[in-house]
Formats: sequence, C-alpha cells, structure tokens
Amino acid sequence: MDPQVAVQGGDWVSAVTPLLKLLCLTVIGLLLAHPRAQVVPKATFKLLSKLVFALFLPCLIFVHLGQSVTLHNVLHWWFIPVNVLIATAVGCALGYAVALVCRPPPRFFRFTVIMTGFGNTGNLPIAIIGSVCHTADHPFGPGCHREGIAYVSFAQWVAVLLVYTLVYPIIIGMVPVLKAFVFGADAPLSFFTDSLEILAAAVVPSVMLILGGMLAEGPNDNALGIRTIVGITVARLLILPCIGIGIVMLADRLHLLVENDHMYRFVLSLQYSTPSAILLGAIASLRGYSVKEASALLFWQHICAVFSLSIYLVVYFKLLSYI
Repeated sequence: MDPQVAVQGGDWVSAVTPLLKLLCLTVIGLLLAHPRAQVVPKATFKLLSKLVFALFLPCLIFVHLGQSVTLHNVLHWWFIPVNVLIATAVGCALGYAVALVCRPPPRFFRFTVIMTGFGNTGNLPIAIIGSVCHTADHPFGPGCHREGIAYVSFAQWVAVLLVYTLVYPIIIGMVPVLKAFVFGADAPLSFFTDSLEILAAAVVPSVMLILGGMLAEGPNDNALGIRTIVGITVARLLILPCIGIGIVMLADRLHLLVENDHMYRFVLSLQYSTPSAILLGAIASLRGYSVKEASALLFWQHICAVFSLSIYLVVYFKLLSYI
C-alpha cells in the first residue's frame, strides 16, 4: 500500500489490532502461570527468559541488523542512538520531578528516577513492530519487519542491553565481502542464517508469554506507595510520549531524520512510549534491591500500557500522514 497513511477511522483498527494480538499472547502466559492453575511453573518462565536474552533475541538482531546495516546506514541512522539518550535524559528529569512531588521514602528516591528514565527499548518495541508488520494494512511498505527490527537493534547499541550481540552483525554488515558470504539466498552460509531466522521467530511469542507470567504474580506488597507508582506511571506513559512527539517533530523540521522513512519516525516515537525496562526488574532481583517495588511498578505500568500504547499508536499513525 501507499506509504502515506490515510486519516480514516480505519487507523484505529490498524493501531489497536497489533496490540490485541500481543495482548492475546500475554493472556495465555498469564493463564499458564496463574497461581491457581500452575500449568507452567515460575521456574520455566525464568528459563524461557534466559533463552530469549541468550539465544532468541541475539539471533533476531543478527539476522535483521546484519542484512540491513551498511556504513552508509550507520552514518544516516545516527539520530537513533541520540534519541535514546534524549529519551532517557528527559525521562530521568521527569523522574526527578516525580520524586520531588510524590515524596517516596528516601531510599527510593534514586529508584524513582531510574524507573521513570529507563524505558523498554528492546523486546517490547520488537514485539510491537513484529505485530504491526504482521497486519495486512500497515503503512510501512514491504520492508516493514526487517527495517523496524534493524532500527530497534541499532538503538540497543546505546542502551547497552545487548551490546555483545551488535558487534558481530555491524562488522559483517559493513564489510561487503563478509555480508555476501553470510546473507542472501546464494550465500555459502545461507543455511546458517536460515537456522538463526527460525530461532529468531520465537522472540515475540516468548517475550509476551514471559510478560504474562510476570503479570500473573500480581502487584506485591511494597513500600513505594501508591502515589509514587501513579506518578511514575503517568510520567512514563502519558507525559513522556507527548514530549517525544515534540522532539521527533522538531528533529524532522530540522532535517535530522532520514527522509520519507515512516518506520524510522515510528521507532523514534516508540522509544518514548514504552513502560520501564523489564530488565530493571531482573537487575533488582539480582541485587536484592527493591524487588517487590520493581515488580509492583512493572505490573501496573504494563497494565496501563495496554491503553496508553493503543492511544499513542493511533496518534503516531495519524501523524505519519502529514509527513
């Protein structure tokens, strides 16, 4: 279809349908992990989470980023990592304001700033893009999935969540001889990249099942306080996306973005719209610091994100029609 998005009532369907698909996967994970059913024990979800970060996600990034990245692209995509830094800085500033206004216990002041500032720049945007591109009437053209995953993966270079998976595809992608040897139907190692692509297909369902398993545990008792939880959620899911729209539009007016690339702008906007990074909960668990508070906050944020992301996806799709 034409890359220009038609401003019609169908935009709502185009924006909400991908989230409904992800929501169905999440509900399945929730039912499987629910304490009353216990079809799948908690330990299984932890193992699945390790597989995602250690195997499935690196395969996805290698396959899609390796095919898309070139020296020319790296030079033209420079605003993606810069945007991650801007989004994090603005988020931390909002978190500082939330901490001053909501007055959490002193030991959670820094926790409030961090949880507001650092969003999910990896697995959730990948899941959203995968679902959007699986919809028949998406506005991003035939290269939707490959380009979207490449942009999100490139952003991870700054997020440093998966830095070890980025080094090799960037090097291979920037060296034409190596790229021709690994990627393409006639490449000598095409059987290897095909195998990785099969594993990469497990990322989206696995991530959403894990999220469902996390939500099944419910909000634990915590010392953070409802006022601070509401403050962080509002700042992260309502205020920050509005600021992000302004930043992306300003960057577009200043001609800092790749011209006529709707997916590029969509990924930039999405970086301001996601809940706090799930990895923060894993780090809290690893260090034994604010585990209950992180779990409760991630629970409520992801519940609210179902509605906030639905609204902002509609907004983003409509804004693309004016580019």
